[in-house]
Parts: sequence; structure tokens; C-alpha cells
Amino acid sequence: MLRGSLMKFIMKISTPYFAASVLLSTCITCALLPQHAQGQGALTLEAIGQLHKRADATFASGDHETASKLYEKLVKYRLPKQGAKAYEIGIIYNNLGVIQQKGGETEEALGHFDQALENFRASKGAGHRDVATVLNNVGLTKLANGDHDDAIKLFEESIAIRLKTLGKTHPDLGDCHEGIGLCLSAKGEETAAIEAFQKCLDLRVAALGKEHLYVAAAHMGLAMAYLEKKDFDKADELEAKAKAIVKKTGGLAVIYRDPNKANKPPPFAIFKIRPRLGL
Repeated sequence: MLRGSLMKFIMKISTPYFAASVLLSTCITCALLPQHAQGQGALTLEAIGQLHKRADATFASGDHETASKLYEKLVKYRLPKQGAKAYEIGIIYNNLGVIQQKGGETEEALGHFDQALENFRASKGAGHRDVATVLNNVGLTKLANGDHDDAIKLFEESIAIRLKTLGKTHPDLGDCHEGIGLCLSAKGEETAAIEAFQKCLDLRVAALGKEHLYVAAAHMGLAMAYLEKKDFDKADELEAKAKAIVKKTGGLAVIYRDPNKANKPPPFAIFKIRPRLGL
């Protein structure tokens, strides 16, 4: 199904994770730590910060299995020094949730996102922009599970926070509208889905330009909704725009469409996306 393939693509490129905010000159792995410092209470906060940077870099490289192990160690290192409500621990919980979400472990992901929300609300307040990011991540996970009504509420809650903290033109708002569009499309509400995807597209074009990969995803969301309305000419037009962007940015979009064919292959597939886009 088009929706499923688009959903996988969107999850691949847009699920936000947090990078460590500390600026440090070196990166280390557990293997590089002195043997006498391997205990969870023996590391300094500076060394822990370095390890956090390494975990983020490993995640960004696509090695999620190793990143997950590093994040789990980081929780053990940070807890005795900073306490359960430390902001950095909330970051780790969110990132673990993103890894699990991308691996299809949605229930485990939801558990970590809940921990991240509790942490951010306690450390930064309920209206913080990072709370909105995690709410959006939970919405995507609920969407993947088919809980469309719950997901829409989460996206709307995220929008409310982002409007106050980021302003009405920030591209992160597009992520929320995109999620709402996917939910409405799955519910068969194509007209409302088109409105949501159009909001997403307008925000992203204004903020990112016309040739960004996220703009391609918005075009494909619109194409999906128009296809389900059987407006094939409009769907073709949007498909062509998306394909051109994805090809230019290092990927390839392939569309298969034959409304008269009973067992047609998935109408949308994107592959060969560069590793740097696999966050």
C-alpha cells in the first residue's frame, strides 16, 4: 500500500532524536575508557558527556544496535551523578525510543517515550519544545500501530506547544501536520488529509526551500491523498515533483499505479537514500 510505504519513508527521515548539547573536543567509547573507570560511578561528567557525543554520532551513522548499548550504559552512568530527572537522561530515553520505533519495537518505544516525557516535564516544564518533539514521536508510533485518533490528538498537542515556542512558520510544525495527514488518509478522510499535507508542504517549502527531501515527502503525502480520491492527474503531478527532488538529493522514487489492476504492487517505494538521511 502507498500509505505503508510512505509511512516507512517518513519514519526513516523525520523521527527526531536529540544530540548531546555539550561541546567537547574528543569522543570516546567504552572500550577506550581506562579499566579503573569502567564502574558506573567512576566516570566524571566530562567523560560521560564525551561518551554521550559518541553515542549520538553512532546513532547518526545508522549503527543503532551499538548506539542503543551506549545509551543504556549512559543511563547507568548519569543516574547516580545527576538523578532520574536530569534533562540529559530524558534525551537518552527519547533516543532509545526512536531506535526501538525504527526497529518496529513500538511498545518498548512507547515506554521510553513516556519516560522521556515525564523527565522533560519535570526538568523543563510541560510547555517545553522538547516535550512537543517527544509528543510527535509518540504520535508517529501510535500511527504505526494504527491508533489514528490517539495519534491525531498527540500531533495537535505538539502543534499547540510548537506554536508557542517556535512560532507559526517553523518547519517542525510540518511534521505534525504530516502525521495528521497520514492519520486522516488512513481513516479515509482524503479531503481533510489533503488540507493537512498542504499545510505541511507550505511550511517546509517556506523554511527549507523547494528541493528538500522533506518537501518530497510532503508532495508524496499529497499524492497519496489525491490518489485515494482517484484524482490521478494531480497525483501524477505531485509524484513527479517528489521523484525529481528525491533523485536530486541522492535517492530514487518509483511509483507503480494501475487503478484497474487488482493485485498491483506497492505504488510507492523509495530506496537508495543516503545513510546521512537515515536518522
